Amino acid sequence: MLAFVILLQIALLAALFFFLLRAVKFAASAASDAPFVPTPPAFAQAVLHALEATDGDVVYDLGSGDGRLLLRCAKLLPGARFVGIEQSRTLHLIALLRKLLAGNPRNMRFQRGDLFASDFSGATKIYAYLLASNLARLEPLLARDFRGRLVSRAFSFKEREPVSGVRLHMREGGHNQHILYVYDF
Repeated sequence: MLAFVILLQIALLAALFFFLLRAVKFAASAASDAPFVPTPPAFAQAVLHALEATDGDVVYDLGSGDGRLLLRCAKLLPGARFVGIEQSRTLHLIALLRKLLAGNPRNMRFQRGDLFASDFSGATKIYAYLLASNLARLEPLLARDFRGRLVSRAFSFKEREPVSGVRLHMREGGHNQHILYVYDF
């Protein structure tokens, strides 16, 4: 009976922890330029393929959130380097914790910062899941500092034609079709 009570307490603490984690993520996204809607790790292979990422590339994830996509990408392509940039302090800390729990992969890092004040010259590939308004604000910076391939999930640039579009047929968030817009800068 005592073992059952202890297991029940552990289960309740775990449930409370995950509830609080979700509440913190919600609060973090409410205070940012965009809602927190993570790209599922299952999309990682499609993102890497659309980016044409290979060993030696430096892949930036703009608005990397809690780091789940970048962690999966780093595992799938260990010869590349990955950099996640996130504005939210809370999501950045969660990403650092996830990285630590994943064994602290050396081919990736997370940095907290403002995307609109970031330097993209070190990137060879960029992934972004940002609102169209944020992409529009970033476009002049990217045109100035970035030379490479950018993949945007769901939203496109208004003033730039994509090289291609990739349709993903994966069930996620009530939707089963997602678009990756591919751009060369």
